[in-house]
Amino acid sequence: MKKILFIMFLLLIACGHETKNPAESPETNILKALFHAIYMNHYEERLEGFKLAPSFGNVVHIGDSNTEHCEQYLAFGGDNVNRGIGGSTVKDLERLANDILISEQARRYEIRVGTNDLCVGDPLLSNMNSLIDVFTRSVPQADIIIYSILPVDPAMECPGRNNDIIRATNEELRLLANERENVSFRDVYGLFVSDSGALNMELSYDGLHFDEKGCKLYFRAL
Repeated sequence: MKKILFIMFLLLIACGHETKNPAESPETNILKALFHAIYMNHYEERLEGFKLAPSFGNVVHIGDSNTEHCEQYLAFGGDNVNRGIGGSTVKDLERLANDILISEQARRYEIRVGTNDLCVGDPLLSNMNSLIDVFTRSVPQADIIIYSILPVDPAMECPGRNNDIIRATNEELRLLANERENVSFRDVYGLFVSDSGALNMELSYDGLHFDEKGCKLYFRAL
């Protein structure tokens, strides 16, 4: 399933490069619909697994494919719970929060998401505020950490996402975090940049997703 999601994502990038506004492309709209349908199936599978094995760790890591994918290399469990779902945007994580996360009442939520939002054109900042609102209403004692969006290889750029846009968006996320109570911003962008200013390919197997070395750096606190 994760491979199918990734292939669909690559096709979206390829179509997006053909137009400044991918929403104007019928092919892109079709691919987005297919991607969403496949993603929702994967989401339901992951959610069912989370419900079958509820966890009440102190720290819950939520995010997209790099969060989900890294669980194969790292010892999640105990105080650290992995609730990553490949393909996720911020809006998807808000749904996940309502479906299960707030019932687990963690001490801290670490949010690692954003790259998919940029590619599909979602309103990342307003959606992030909405996600934070869910946590502050339902788990007011929890701390929230927003991680910076990570660099990508130029081959993985799309009209809404390149490294200049990512850096600018990270600054906006930093300002957002500063304005919210119990919310902080953790900038790890520089840890993954090569001398060329793109993602360091020694940490990735495809220019977007981490290999084992990249995962261990991304979750080095575990």
